[in-house]
Amino acid sequence: MTAELKISIRGLRKDFATRFGCVGALGGVDLDVREGELCVLVGPSGCGKSTLLRILAGLEGATAGTVEIRRSGGRRPPTAMVFQEPSALPWLTVRSNVAYGLRMQGMDAARRDSIAARFIEKVGLARFAGAYPYQLSGGMKQRVSVARAFASDPEILLMDEPFGSLDELTRLALQDELLWLFEETHKTIVFVTHSIDEALALGDRVAVMSPAPGRILSTIDVPFPRPRKLIALRENPEYGRHVARIWNLLGVGRERDAAPSA
Repeated sequence: MTAELKISIRGLRKDFATRFGCVGALGGVDLDVREGELCVLVGPSGCGKSTLLRILAGLEGATAGTVEIRRSGGRRPPTAMVFQEPSALPWLTVRSNVAYGLRMQGMDAARRDSIAARFIEKVGLARFAGAYPYQLSGGMKQRVSVARAFASDPEILLMDEPFGSLDELTRLALQDELLWLFEETHKTIVFVTHSIDEALALGDRVAVMSPAPGRILSTIDVPFPRPRKLIALRENPEYGRHVARIWNLLGVGRERDAAPSA
């Protein structure tokens, strides 16, 4: 059975006024995201990926077009966002950071502590529940951000290059943890990345964006079944073919190849 639509975007445009004139960030984006889908946006720097996420989060207004998020009812927040840089509140412990969104929802202390403890354990921070952010590594701080977002149980989870600033080993570990959480919760996720590898490792579908003003060039269904093992995935010849397909859509290397020789 095909999952119901969760997000419907039509003709979405965003222009920014600058001292040099109007700059187009998004140039008419059309995109659907299904309930329980992990949809990855990949594209060159400045193509409007983060702007699109901020519009979905209600942090930016659109110049034109429509965004429809189909709510499931109840008191769940519509969105939660994980940014590239860790956003743990420095005056709160890990436990209090993860429970923060639940406290803002008015949940009683016993229940929010129970939920926070569950997600802290899932991201491997149970030993550090009483620690403060300054006592944690960069990867551990980002685990706090991920746990807090999942714990708040939003309708949609928005992730803006959350692992982009981490070293390769930490990044792989956090990708694995995100896969575990996604496969358990079936949360609707829109994930932004520059990495083709990351897009294919995590996504159900990859939306490839053009240079600014950004639009969707193509959407690609990722054929690899879940649950996924990241290292095994990279050994699959089909994985390499999909990397090449997205690489070609992005036009990586075309300018260099087309440049005349001296």
